[in-house]
Amino acid sequence: MANSVRTPEEWQSVSSREFVERLREVKDRSGFAYRELERRAAENGDVLPHSTLASALKRESLPRREVVESFVRACGRDPEEVDAWVRERDRLARGEQYPQGSAEPRGHGGAVESVAPDRQRRVVGWRGSLVGVVIGTAVTSFGWWLASDVPDSAVPDSAPSRCEASFPAS
Repeated sequence: MANSVRTPEEWQSVSSREFVERLREVKDRSGFAYRELERRAAENGDVLPHSTLASALKRESLPRREVVESFVRACGRDPEEVDAWVRERDRLARGEQYPQGSAEPRGHGGAVESVAPDRQRRVVGWRGSLVGVVIGTAVTSFGWWLASDVPDSAVPDSAPSRCEASFPAS
């Protein structure tokens, strides 16, 4: 029976890991294989590659919003339940938690971000580090080139100095 899995509001997940566990329950109870879910998603106008779905359900991290939406819809859930799953996923992405005994989330609020804030910082940090390494290497190489000494015996007296070669006479 496909509708025997509780909705997100009923179980109030507190972590991404628990959320993904609940998604696995939805898949198991649907009785559909990954390729069948891919086909059903396509019939709904969604793109949900079976490999992406399998990977998302093996992890403990929060799946992308589009994956959750397409997956729950492909499992045959009604639009209200699809919306509930997406709201719960977005709540977790914002870092909100339910207060004890409450069905209302608390936390940061605001607009839903497409990438969790901690992941956003890691991406910016990685790019910043790469830029720093490239700039540092270029500056060091240029400094090394300027500081390198060519022995006077290797340069003929008629050869222009490095400065004269760089700036032609006018």
